Amino acid sequence: MVRRLMLDNNIWTFLVNADAVEALQLEAWSRRVEVVVPPAIVIEALQAHPQSEEGQEAKLRRIAAMTSAAWVRLMPEAYKEANEVRGEVERLRPEWINPRPRLASWNHHRKDWQSGWWDFVRKTPEEAARIHGELSDARVTRARADARQAREEARATGTTFERVSFAEAVMLVGEEPGWSSDPFDAWRGEAMNRWYAALKQSGPDHDWLAPWLNEQASDRGHWTRFWTREVDRDRVPLNWLRWAFGRVQSTLSTNDGTPVDNQIATYLPEADVFLTADKRFAACIRAVAPHSPVTLARVITVPANQPAVHETFAQLADLADA
Repeated sequence: MVRRLMLDNNIWTFLVNADAVEALQLEAWSRRVEVVVPPAIVIEALQAHPQSEEGQEAKLRRIAAMTSAAWVRLMPEAYKEANEVRGEVERLRPEWINPRPRLASWNHHRKDWQSGWWDFVRKTPEEAARIHGELSDARVTRARADARQAREEARATGTTFERVSFAEAVMLVGEEPGWSSDPFDAWRGEAMNRWYAALKQSGPDHDWLAPWLNEQASDRGHWTRFWTREVDRDRVPLNWLRWAFGRVQSTLSTNDGTPVDNQIATYLPEADVFLTADKRFAACIRAVAPHSPVTLARVITVPANQPAVHETFAQLADLADA
């Protein structure tokens, strides 16, 4: 069985600084361990703004290292989460599926993310950084604002990291079509609103889901009932994970990386081990893992700089022997 290792952005930085990327490729190949790279980690590196020429050079080296064809390049999280939603629609509401979906753009996007995007970033990182900056600024700003708001709400309700509940029930305000007036799991409300917006508004979520669905899916009452009463959590684990990590992170002080951590969390089921030097993010993973509907990568926190490089190679060896 092939084992998989995922590295946080900070680990890539230490590997590049130690000039250890080529050695990592050889070691991973010889031990038959796959190093998986989520697009979110690459995009996080693209959006860094080093203040010195030396820092800019290090950024470009890090991007080149991450985008190597030696690694397993993962699909974006929105693609996988949308596929979960589509699967539940096919199972529970097949009449919402468009019998003749127009998939030219969908297929183009999928092919691009399988290879073209990675090659583009690798060959023209500065242009890729400019494009992703323009595309992501508004979304990142909103995500950071949402994270701050969630932190304020957690503080107002006295919710602490140690007391986070993953079985929190909520109710809608006022009368809503399709709602039975019964409480429902909080994650359902977040997913319901996110994907309903995706049917109406342009963006990655829309691109991956909307072409598959017909107008019946846009009925708010049916959509509300679908999410509050019908969807099986175990069939949409990535959507649950996005909510759960946001919930845990809301009890901690936010920083610029918080929304990106939320994205990276949805990739944890695709690895056996995840290495990071971020103790706060590691604590969030350990808090969520026992409650997750899907197995997450085992998180290992490593010290910075050269010790992180040694630990990366040690984990490669351990995975190969597992």
